[in-house]
Amino acid sequence: MIKTLTVIFVLLLFVSAVSCFGAEQFPNGFHNGGIAPCEGCHSKTPKVAESGSALTLAKDSQSSDAGRGMFNGQDPGSTCLVCHTAPKGQKQPSGYFVATSNDDLAAGLPPGQMTPGGDFGWLRKSYIWATQEAGKLKDGQSQGEHHGHNVIASQFGYNPDYSNAKAPGGIFPSDKLTCTSCHDPHGNYRRLADGSYSTSNAIPVIASGSYKSSPLPDATHAIGSYRLLAGKGYSPASSGRSVIFTSDPPTAVAPDKYNRAETRQGNTRVAYGSDMSEWCQNCHEPHKHATGNAAKITSGIVKQYNSYIASGDINGSRSSSYSSLVPFEVGTKDYAELKRLAGNGGEGGDMSGPLSGENVMCLTCHRAHAGGWDSITRWNTKAELIVYDGKYPGIDSGAPTFIAQGRTSAETRKAYYDRPADSFAVFQRGLCSKCHAKD
Repeated sequence: MIKTLTVIFVLLLFVSAVSCFGAEQFPNGFHNGGIAPCEGCHSKTPKVAESGSALTLAKDSQSSDAGRGMFNGQDPGSTCLVCHTAPKGQKQPSGYFVATSNDDLAAGLPPGQMTPGGDFGWLRKSYIWATQEAGKLKDGQSQGEHHGHNVIASQFGYNPDYSNAKAPGGIFPSDKLTCTSCHDPHGNYRRLADGSYSTSNAIPVIASGSYKSSPLPDATHAIGSYRLLAGKGYSPASSGRSVIFTSDPPTAVAPDKYNRAETRQGNTRVAYGSDMSEWCQNCHEPHKHATGNAAKITSGIVKQYNSYIASGDINGSRSSSYSSLVPFEVGTKDYAELKRLAGNGGEGGDMSGPLSGENVMCLTCHRAHAGGWDSITRWNTKAELIVYDGKYPGIDSGAPTFIAQGRTSAETRKAYYDRPADSFAVFQRGLCSKCHAKD
């Protein structure tokens, strides 16, 4: 029996490796904008899952969606992370990895992937520190479950959000949230030549619709939705069919190289066009901060955003004022324009700031997956300063405890995607000032 299980595991490991990394088998990408090869996610043989360092037979009951077939992971989320988790030792950002290996998340060490959506590894990083409030010493806390969307992937140790029974402001049950709650694993949603979305296979998907290099759809060919996001009518099986989406995927274009450090080479710009906040409202209620296609950026905010460089420095110009820490929607569905805008530091793109009438969106302040700060914000909104005395605050940098907030300076730097601290002011305040009050 042990020999049989070992053989099965080796075979599944081979299938998984080929599915994820076999360029000769999937030269255009595993998903390629539509349905992926079935064997990459499903298997007809008994499942073998890896739990920590021990191999265990995965029972059908461990899958929260067993009716859709046998997964190569313990559950739908784990099946996604089999490919989308960086292998042990892969600490530098690379490709389609959205989570750092648990083996590389020791105390004081930050997650290493830097996709625009973030790294789910931040969910596994909790912090505690002492702080003074009203003359009394209290504990400050930043729990890992507050750092992002708590996708359920038991094989990798990701658990539900125990603080919120449902999506904040919405109805989606937190104990049912997984990758396929947002992303359609079968890639049914496709963008047609007129910009509309369809789930009919009458017009086939020929490529991903996420990238600067993606082709445009035509009369006989469709392309996939941005990041395989689901649209109108989608009812995630993980939710028990209790949620039905009312909005289609957002209009956006990512640069081909998007998982990268934002050092002195500059920002990674995903060109957001429209409908991002409307799509988020499939699960969440509108935020108290105005957001969405109707949340227009005023001339006063345009002036502040484009002139703001750092605390005390408002000598910037629109041509270089874009910051991926405070992105915005340009308010268009023109994909030619979005492809022109999308880019990264040394590889094209337009890093100019907003114009009047463009949009604030949910992702202006939040990351989509997970990040280093509470509520998935792009910068630390719970501290007065995000740079202290010219250095990233940390328990090793001499910063006050209530500013370091239990983190090492390496963790703080990584949460800002490896920007050098001197790209900010010596005593840098929060980035609400990029749009609002002047320092």
